[in-house]
Parts: sequence; structure tokens; C-alpha cells
Amino acid sequence: FMNQLYSLSGGVHINNDEIKIRDVFVELGDGIATINGSIQRNNNATVLDITGRDQNLYELSQDFDLSPAPWLTMGMDTNIHLTGTLFPMVLSGELEINGHELSVSSGDIRTKDAMLSIPSTLLKGSVAFDKDHLVYDMQDWRLSDNPSRVYGDSRDSIGSVKGELSFQLPNETLIDYHFDQLDCSLLK
Repeated sequence: FMNQLYSLSGGVHINNDEIKIRDVFVELGDGIATINGSIQRNNNATVLDITGRDQNLYELSQDFDLSPAPWLTMGMDTNIHLTGTLFPMVLSGELEINGHELSVSSGDIRTKDAMLSIPSTLLKGSVAFDKDHLVYDMQDWRLSDNPSRVYGDSRDSIGSVKGELSFQLPNETLIDYHFDQLDCSLLK
């Protein structure tokens, strides 16, 4: 598992008991992630709040070495709250993704035509990871034909998705999704 960071700036304050992370900015996934949090030095307890802006799922997949040719792309803003430990790395918490222009293909989305495109998506749920796996359970997954999400002015489908991604070769992925009602007119 490798990652690629293009720039990193911000504040880290270290005292006897705690490391405080304040407004650390990381260029990641064609956007910016802002990290705030703390690490207790005596027991390694970690709390992180990460806000991503103007990121792209395709680029994040490449920056974190998850796929050399991702099958999907989506512009997105994210909010993540994590707790756990860094050594060993075991973190879990809540995740919210506000996405736009989700596109999926049968191979590298940059070289193949999209088989599926959805204008707007919102995912909310839990996430947990360690050095080998990422597990997510998005109990609220909303697909919409209207990126502004004005109530009554869009067609929405509501479902859920959960899965597991292995960081170790062969990078196995398991995904399970469910929609009580899927408005197929959302799919382009």
C-alpha cells in the first residue's frame, strides 16, 4: 500500500501528552484534503477529522495505489470523522460523500466509454480500515438527476452499499448494494 502526496502544509503542535494536527492541507485526488485532529502520545488514541474538496475518485484511487486503471470516476467533496490508533493502524468512523458525475465503465474510465452515468450521488455511512483492508457500510446512498438536490425538483433513488477492499495484492474487492426502488431514468 503506497500513496502519493503532491504537497503537504499546515500545523502540528507537539507537547508531552498530545500531538495536535491543525489545518494540515494535502493535495490529494486532484483536490485538497484538510486534516484536523489529535494523537495521544501515551496510548496512541487518535481522532481525525478530514474534509476533502474538489477531489476525484479516479485520482484518489491512483494516489493511494488502489488501481492503475480505475473503472469509475466521480467528482466529490467528503467529510470523514475517524477514531482509533495509528500504530497499529486501526481507524473507524463516519463518512459522507457528496458526489457529482459518477461514471462507470468496463475498464479504465479514461480510455473506455461510460456504461453508466449518474449526475448526483450522496453517500453516508461508516468506514473502517487497517493497513490491509478498507471496509465500508453506506446505509444511505441517494442517486439523483439533479445536482442541486432541490426538494421536489428531482428524481431520487435511495439504497445502500457496503463492501471491502483489500490493499494487498491481488486487491480483491467485494461490493453489495441494494435499492428498494431504483428509478432507471436516472441512469444515462
